[in-house]
Amino acid sequence: MTDAPLKGGVAPARLGARLATLERSRLAWVVAVATVVLVGALLRFNGLGWDRPEGADLPLQMHPDERFISMVNERLSWPSGPAEYFDTAQSPLNPYNQPETPSFVYGTFPLFLVKAVHSLAAAGVPLLSASVDNALCEGLAGREYSEYDSAVVCGRHVSALFDTITVLLVFLLGLLVFGRWAGLLASALYAFSVLPTQLAHFWAFDPYVVTFGVATAVLSVLLISAGGQRVASGPRREEGREALATAAIVVGLGVCVGLALASKVSGWPVVVLPVLAAGIRIGRRDFPRLGLRYGGDERIPGGHWTTDLSLLCTVLVIAMLVFRVAQPYAFAGPHVWNMGINAQWKDDIFERELKAQNGDADIPPFIQFAGRTRYLWPLQNMVQFGLGPALGVAAWAAFGAGCVFLFKRRELSVLLPLALIAVVFGFQGGRFVVYMRYFALAYPFLALLAAWGLVCMAGWAKGRRWPSAMGPRGHAFAVPERLRRVQPRHLAWAAAAGVLGATAWWALAYQTVYFNEHPRLAASRWLYDNAAPGSRVSGEIWDDTLPYAIPGEEAGTLVLVPLYPFDTDSVTKVRGLVYGQAGPDASLGLNGADYVAITSNRVRDAVPRLPAEYPATIRYYELLESGELGFDLVAHFRVRPSFLGISIDDSGAEESFTVYDHPEVWIYKKTGRWNADRAFQLLNEAHPERAVNLLPSQGRTN
Repeated sequence: MTDAPLKGGVAPARLGARLATLERSRLAWVVAVATVVLVGALLRFNGLGWDRPEGADLPLQMHPDERFISMVNERLSWPSGPAEYFDTAQSPLNPYNQPETPSFVYGTFPLFLVKAVHSLAAAGVPLLSASVDNALCEGLAGREYSEYDSAVVCGRHVSALFDTITVLLVFLLGLLVFGRWAGLLASALYAFSVLPTQLAHFWAFDPYVVTFGVATAVLSVLLISAGGQRVASGPRREEGREALATAAIVVGLGVCVGLALASKVSGWPVVVLPVLAAGIRIGRRDFPRLGLRYGGDERIPGGHWTTDLSLLCTVLVIAMLVFRVAQPYAFAGPHVWNMGINAQWKDDIFERELKAQNGDADIPPFIQFAGRTRYLWPLQNMVQFGLGPALGVAAWAAFGAGCVFLFKRRELSVLLPLALIAVVFGFQGGRFVVYMRYFALAYPFLALLAAWGLVCMAGWAKGRRWPSAMGPRGHAFAVPERLRRVQPRHLAWAAAAGVLGATAWWALAYQTVYFNEHPRLAASRWLYDNAAPGSRVSGEIWDDTLPYAIPGEEAGTLVLVPLYPFDTDSVTKVRGLVYGQAGPDASLGLNGADYVAITSNRVRDAVPRLPAEYPATIRYYELLESGELGFDLVAHFRVRPSFLGISIDDSGAEESFTVYDHPEVWIYKKTGRWNADRAFQLLNEAHPERAVNLLPSQGRTN
């Protein structure tokens, strides 16, 4: 006996089978998304102690930004209450109130959050203690560690957690905009992206901006169709529920935008997202003649353009209030309702920092950007190292295709990711200082576009076949049978698998950085094992010096000889380099050093970009490398990303990509060929007396 069909022709038995299939499919998708998030978490939480020596409880903080944040954090203390918290001039939580912190250009929300996490961990909060480090928390409770040494552990864990949340948010964004396949692929591509993975290993504030930026995008997409109705005269949703949902979206948008700005002011591009969302609502509803489309969504937003502007204004007001609370010392105070801007914060952000970012301040780490081609140099670093070539090419190709969809088909579903990427890259790429991390906010949106492009290509290829002949009429050639067997859909899915596989390979290759001992730690061990007690080891100021304190080794047995390579060249500088110098920057010079230690390529790769300022310093590195100076290379340490027998030389990347977690280290030993007078003569052949002090932005004037 057969089951009687239901209305629509589906028999009950078959309907039950379909429902069971749907449930299994839903479970499979949950497992798939959970797997991607778990993989992303493993890549981010693995190796958080990348600079912690074996046997040590705490990392050595080889990232200069972490050291600065740790120093600022240790000087701060919690205010007695809300009144003191908002009193900018008196609050003990205000970095500017500490004499040692005349400048603080970071956001305060991540600083306060990690300080709270650290305080709770020290108080022994069980759940928090388990999520950070039980041994560390026990030490904190016993006051065994200073806040400077231990807060960085909490900071790195929170950074990794935030970026793991971003992996999930990328899936949600892709699901809402382009469908579940694009969402899953986008989250996987972002999970494997190397730069976000690296930044999650630092107590830095970029992961916070990215998380709130993607959350803002998710809520902006929800806002586009909020409170809408279908074009066809179908049943309308309950108005009260719609209004409540819209209100929740607006509040969420305001909170996310405010926290993004309170994490780093450079996160301002997120403001573009709700603005465009309001514009899309107005365009689709009030200008039907434009033929604007938003994917397959037939819902037309209800209300009027004044309603949309009101929603946008509400978002911005909430964002300002959240920023007022989370970044309180951007305001003069002393009360929460005092909205005047703090002149010190304004000068710090909009004068001093902008001047430095434009290369108009004599700051040594910015010399590496002298003479770089704007837009092309950061693009090269992004594609070659930050995303990896496969994902980088796919993402920017999809960006171009998205622009075609937007302007020729008037398809607005691609507008938000396109606009965010364009604003971030357009603003940051044209500046003088272009650290790779400055583009971190664009990475999840580039991964999203890459996934959309690959899924669209697979959809286009579905059902298509190669013709038997190709070419212009009269000159057509037969397509070989072997090629015809490989259908377009096979190539499309192979392309998607290739991009995902290559990106995953690059991510796993980079993990070798965290599975190997840090080169500076390995170099320190070598010095302890090979340098006689009392040996003098040179170290370059503005870079880390050796040896580090390592458990099991007697600290203080080796003597530091400071060198000052970033000082403008002169005969006096060369004399101090060779013979030593007295005064506040006293040094024994090379004549008093037994070993020369170069702990990264920060100086030796930067000074050639200003040859008019550093002719003798450039000559010094050439002589050192050739052996003419009288020092021989006796030890060399490096960790290159590698996997399955293939390694990548990333020494040509923007320096911050390598000098923190896997710098290259060279140790030279003085030989009997050393002659101070001869060295002084060789260095003076470069005419240091002709050197002129230049700003980094003047690199092209050499």
